[in-house]
Amino acid sequence: EMATAPVSPALSSAERDLHRHAGCGHTARPSDEQPLEGELNDLPHMEPLAQFADSYILVQAEDELLLIDQHALHERVRYERLRHSGQAWEPQQRLSPLELDLDARQSALVDAHHKRLNELGFHLEETNGSWMLTASPRLLEGEEIRRFFIDLLQDLAQDGGPLETLESKKDHIAFMNACRGAVKANDNLTLPEMRRLLDDMRRIPNPWACVHGRPTSLRISIDSLDHHFGRHG
Repeated sequence: EMATAPVSPALSSAERDLHRHAGCGHTARPSDEQPLEGELNDLPHMEPLAQFADSYILVQAEDELLLIDQHALHERVRYERLRHSGQAWEPQQRLSPLELDLDARQSALVDAHHKRLNELGFHLEETNGSWMLTASPRLLEGEEIRRFFIDLLQDLAQDGGPLETLESKKDHIAFMNACRGAVKANDNLTLPEMRRLLDDMRRIPNPWACVHGRPTSLRISIDSLDHHFGRHG
């Protein structure tokens, strides 16, 4: 009887910790996102060969074979897109305010950091003792807004969190949202989706590590393959 359990963990321990308070958000498909623009890095043209275990992309890159962790790469691509997109941070007015249903500790955090949250695009009003969200950054949508906001409050609760300046706040939100929406291990990708990830990989400044510092790729040169199979000498 064949095993039906996933062959790879969907998230690393660091990434599971990132989702500890609000669960995983909606996974974005690479083909549904805007292509990255800007200068090409020094990576050559890459062609996807196949997906292995619904978790890794096998890629030919000139005289190298790359094994790419699809979650780690998509996470890095999403981070670069979100961090440098001005439109993503513009507050979007809600048609009707969202009641956040916060507990006393969370409400106190909103009260203490109201100005900082407003700078990030979270516009809040207090009505009859409850906090209502009237606008939020465009990069967040649907039910993920509340889950994401709760995550943000949890980070603020930890000695102020890593949000000392506006730029570091935006960096942290991009960091959190990049992981939350990236494809996971065990997500099947089509060849066009793999190509989109590889095209975007050529336009990011650090394509070799995800936002947690984990490697995105394993590089195997043709020389090392020839040596392994005894083709030298």
